Amino acid sequence: MAAGSNDFPHNNAKILYKYTPHDFGPLNVIQGDHYQNFIGGIYYVTTPREKMVLHRLHGGKAGEYGQYWTHEPRKGNEGYRWDAAVLQQWNSLDKAATLIVPEGVNMYEGKVSKQAHYLGGGWQIFIPREIVNLLAEIQPHKMAERGYNETFIKQKIHEINTAQQKIMQEYNDKLTKRIEQRALQHGSELWNLPPEIRKVVQGDGSNKSDGKVKTGSYVVHRDSIPVPGGGRKNISVSVKIEFVRSDTRTYQSGKTIITETTNYYNRITEIRET
Repeated sequence: MAAGSNDFPHNNAKILYKYTPHDFGPLNVIQGDHYQNFIGGIYYVTTPREKMVLHRLHGGKAGEYGQYWTHEPRKGNEGYRWDAAVLQQWNSLDKAATLIVPEGVNMYEGKVSKQAHYLGGGWQIFIPREIVNLLAEIQPHKMAERGYNETFIKQKIHEINTAQQKIMQEYNDKLTKRIEQRALQHGSELWNLPPEIRKVVQGDGSNKSDGKVKTGSYVVHRDSIPVPGGGRKNISVSVKIEFVRSDTRTYQSGKTIITETTNYYNRITEIRET
């Protein structure tokens, strides 16, 4: 999807990912459920093509360095409240601020969702609070007050990169766990498996069976997930079943001698690109 089109209103940022309401994206792990503030849960992860100036109206309870910005300056009139869905009790909109964002900083962009009687629909840019606070420290007027210090700036950029890596690592870990859990319980291919295989795959964690289970790798789910540039890739989730041991017990029930064997298996989940 090209920047500058009706779907993406400016050319100042490069699209890294596009998330739909069907996806579990980074905004699902950033505190605040911010994905709900984008229409339909659709948003883009972007980064500036070069240093980018963002704009923000604030006042009242809303501070200068908040998490929501626009790519162009706006006036604090009723029209802005409608398309930005900003309630009066949140923000008086009587002050203007700018934020210079360097290349490499992740931004989350999309259309504003409805709030109360305000319909939204305008374009907004979200940056997590921790990142905004670090960016605030290296804005030109801040550096003029403290005296320009290249070492200080490099340190803050390093802290921004570290914070972003932490967010993405947490996201990737939770996404992997989510895919595995959904595949084991509701996988698209589960019902194509023999019942004894499905029982081990969906087991309670003990991974045991009263009968023999054919070992091997079994596809339990097929899906697609976002990839850099706004596209998607197909993945498959397989469960590899390995035999571990057998336990046999013999007991008497009345005059009958009964022998029962329980087989135990390892269950290894694998996610592959297809």
